[in-house]
Amino acid sequence: LGVLMLFTSYFTRAGYHPKSLSISRYAPSDFKGGAYPALAPSQELLLDYKRGVVDDVEYTRRFMGQLSLLDPHKVVNDIPPGSILLCYEGSRHFCHRHIVAVWLEQHTGTLVQEITSFDVEKFITMAKRQETI
Repeated sequence: LGVLMLFTSYFTRAGYHPKSLSISRYAPSDFKGGAYPALAPSQELLLDYKRGVVDDVEYTRRFMGQLSLLDPHKVVNDIPPGSILLCYEGSRHFCHRHIVAVWLEQHTGTLVQEITSFDVEKFITMAKRQETI
């Protein structure tokens, strides 16, 4: 078996993909994919960030504290292989999905790759080929 691989992206880029999975508190109304709400930041943290009460560093610290309450191996087992974990922020913006990716990689060895190509299918196929090398 190859190494388990997950992906991250945002709703506008990959929300239509059948393997997309929301890790936001709320998904867009037209989103048809699944959800893993335990990986969404708390409402309090989101509001504090939007109000400017916390910066990126404090947000990361608090969100990592929230993630520490979860069992990372259970999370990986719950999420189907090849899933695309989605939220709203573009690839180049600070975002909780990047924190989730690092947390999963550190605690489970799962590879989590940000999809930056507009051709999501092509990107996933390329990544699968690399897993078998």
